[in-house]
Amino acid sequence: MTSEGWSPQINRECLTDDVQWNFFPSPDKAKTIVASKDGFSVTVDGTRVFWPEGKEISASGSEVSWSPTSEAFFINDGNGSGLDGWTLKVYTISGRQIVNHTLPNTEIIRRFRMDLRCAEDAVDPNVRGIGWSKSGAHLYAFAQTTVNQPCGEPGDFRGFVVSVSRGELLRFYSEVQTRNHFRHLLPYNMR
Repeated sequence: MTSEGWSPQINRECLTDDVQWNFFPSPDKAKTIVASKDGFSVTVDGTRVFWPEGKEISASGSEVSWSPTSEAFFINDGNGSGLDGWTLKVYTISGRQIVNHTLPNTEIIRRFRMDLRCAEDAVDPNVRGIGWSKSGAHLYAFAQTTVNQPCGEPGDFRGFVVSVSRGELLRFYSEVQTRNHFRHLLPYNMR
């Protein structure tokens, strides 16, 4: 399910009292991300993969997206709040092993804070993945000021291109450039 006009590449988890699990199959249909009240898990060819970190991520309100190659995925972890505290969690799958890539989220925050010259006590921006390049080699991401104690002016945002294999930032876009490059991936109110 896509929400608020975000990219159709993003699927929002929507658990209810009646819906206990959400299943997000990969494009190649060999892998599945499973969201439940207990967090996330992943299956490869129908077999659950060891991924203890998945249980530490709240599925409530989170968003998931597979790369077009089915070799990587991201989770936009809203920390259950939906407003502030969004973190981009990037993973690759090698055989039956899931590899966590923390560098993209860290580097996006660092670059955003540096560009906006944020006060030291300002809250880190919300960071979310917004889509993939057609090859799946690049992840597109978005950082925006928080509602409370923002780093920058309310509503400020920037765009990023991340190399999935290297986990590093390839491009940084100003707000205007982000609108131009990612117009079809941004929510309606930011286009």
